[in-house]
Amino acid sequence: EEKKPEEKKQERKAEDSALAELEGLISEEPEEKRPAEPPPKRPERAVKEKPEEKPSLTAEIEKLAEEKPEEKKEEFSFEEEEFAFKEEQLPPVKLVFMIYGDKGSGKTSVAMSFPGEIVVLSFDRKAAIIKASRFGNDRRIHVFDVTKYMDYSSSETVCESAEKTFVYINKLLDYVAEKIKPDWIVIDGAEEFQKICEYTMRARHGLTAIEGVKNLNLWKERRLYIRQVHNKALNIAKKGIIYTTWSTWEERIVLGDVVDRRQVPKWIDVLKTESDIILRTEYDPAQRRFYVRVESSKLDSLFPTGKVYDVTDKYFWEVAVGREEVRL
Repeated sequence: EEKKPEEKKQERKAEDSALAELEGLISEEPEEKRPAEPPPKRPERAVKEKPEEKPSLTAEIEKLAEEKPEEKKEEFSFEEEEFAFKEEQLPPVKLVFMIYGDKGSGKTSVAMSFPGEIVVLSFDRKAAIIKASRFGNDRRIHVFDVTKYMDYSSSETVCESAEKTFVYINKLLDYVAEKIKPDWIVIDGAEEFQKICEYTMRARHGLTAIEGVKNLNLWKERRLYIRQVHNKALNIAKKGIIYTTWSTWEERIVLGDVVDRRQVPKWIDVLKTESDIILRTEYDPAQRRFYVRVESSKLDSLFPTGKVYDVTDKYFWEVAVGREEVRL
């Protein structure tokens, strides 16, 4: 059935009022805030790393550097050093004797006549004969043949065996220091000792015994070997060292003319500076007498310079000093 126009009008009016009421309810409720959506991300671009820049010195930094005080180093002052002023006292005396003369003039016999324990380093293999014939194999005298390893068959073997001999001498001195503790050490044949030191130097630098030496500084090494043995022996011996050597002639020339000639020791390096007392042995074949002359002495109280002693069938020390034991 069709509704009447009035009824339709009332229904529309009712719907409009209901709709208006509903809209009012909706407007009273708070609106829920939704979080804003983030904008879409852009693709990241590769960023190149910049090299680290070193800070440049500004004017202020430079000024601060200039104003920074420099570190002062402590300077040594001799005025602040405490010096000890003491007079030098006489050290324990160790004497170095040089005995020289012609062959058969009694050099080794004079050396063996010194009192106390004596160690003889024989470079000519004659000391043992003198010990037996002149001193009756006195037990206080110890003779060592230090050339037993020398080989003179060629210029190469001479140097090689000399180096072995040099090492043996040093080892022997160590043995002597521990076992014998001698009063005197005798280097019997200083010129042969010097040759062994030279051959040792040549061996250690690849030179033969007769080859020329281009580097002149090598002679300083030979001198070093001589002093090495000398100092070692002097430290071991309680009273000193005795060297024996040949004599040679020295000419005195004035304005090109030979004025005179005199006998002098056949010096080796260390003896010129280290010798305290120089003795010259002489033999008079007509009288068959042996003499000892004091050529130079730093101990005139016992061995006056220029004094001559007759030591025929006597011991030099007993004739010169008068008794065996003397405090030097």
